[in-house]
Amino acid sequence: MAQRVTAEAESQLVNPTPSSPAAESLQEIVKQKAVLDQTVEAIDKELSGHGGQETKRLAIAAQQVVIQAAANVIADRNVSIGRAPVVPNKSTAVQRVSVSELSDVTHDAIAEAVQINSDGSKCDIFFTATSLLKLKSPVVEPTPSLLPPRSILSMSFATNLSTLPELT
Repeated sequence: MAQRVTAEAESQLVNPTPSSPAAESLQEIVKQKAVLDQTVEAIDKELSGHGGQETKRLAIAAQQVVIQAAANVIADRNVSIGRAPVVPNKSTAVQRVSVSELSDVTHDAIAEAVQINSDGSKCDIFFTATSLLKLKSPVVEPTPSLLPPRSILSMSFATNLSTLPELT
């Protein structure tokens, strides 16, 4: 993906067109490349056992973007063939999509995240990208209820009082 971002930046510099991005857009492309390059380095350090807290955090943030992107691809694929937008298991979703599909979706999410949060840290950019992907997902993830399964009305008032300490 870093190669794709580099090629995009080079084409804008070598073949400028009237519709080519302004200097600000080129800065965003440079930021995208820097984020991706530093993430690759962080993942390499983590895999070799030489990482620290920051590299681990960055590697996990990047992993979440990839997992969410894969889940979106599968859900979109299901919707396109008339099925419910269900992703059976997010952790195995990455194995069920092509590199090209995954690259396209993650590239777009990271590009948008850089545009939105250009001053943020690398982790912030990945968190933003994951959030954007979740917003675009056709899958509605269940929200946890604030109440236990039984309602407050069915609870015994005396049972709740029995757990309070007595005042003497």
